[in-house]
Amino acid sequence: MKKSIFLMATTMLLAGMSLTASAQTDTMGFISPQGNNSGKVYVYPYNFTISGSPVSYPLMCDSFNRRISNGENWNATTLNVANLNPGNVTGLEVPSAGIVGYLEASYLFVEEVNAYTDGNSDPEGLYNWAVWDLFTGTDPSGSRLSSSDEITVQGYLSNAEANYGGLTLAQLLRLVQ
Repeated sequence: MKKSIFLMATTMLLAGMSLTASAQTDTMGFISPQGNNSGKVYVYPYNFTISGSPVSYPLMCDSFNRRISNGENWNATTLNVANLNPGNVTGLEVPSAGIVGYLEASYLFVEEVNAYTDGNSDPEGLYNWAVWDLFTGTDPSGSRLSSSDEITVQGYLSNAEANYGGLTLAQLLRLVQ
């Protein structure tokens, strides 16, 4: 499986639930992908444990170029989206995306969660592909998806850029709460 997990997804998921003032370190345990697959790779959701909790958390992957395996564990620093700033964004997976890129990815993550929660209306994980396109700065979806799916992915990206790239943190938080 090519990818690292969208560790900030934890942040996006928790953004609507609580606003913590600082980052914290958690132990992430990759259980398995949940089954959605497109372009010959798994897409959202990926099942994780966080800090030994018996609860399985569905997270999104943000890096198309890394592999992980079932059972892997590692330490990760979680950062609430409300606390993004020019200083701490440089320590994230894709610092070149900047705050705006992470806000756009956050919007795409929320849309994917909503689609999945709403009867898995995105089984191809096209919002996940949009995040990969955004964070790689290339177009991995273009070479792996059908032309109609690629049009959808590019539409998701355009919508995120046009409507959410200019969001302030406060506006994004209203969306996810």
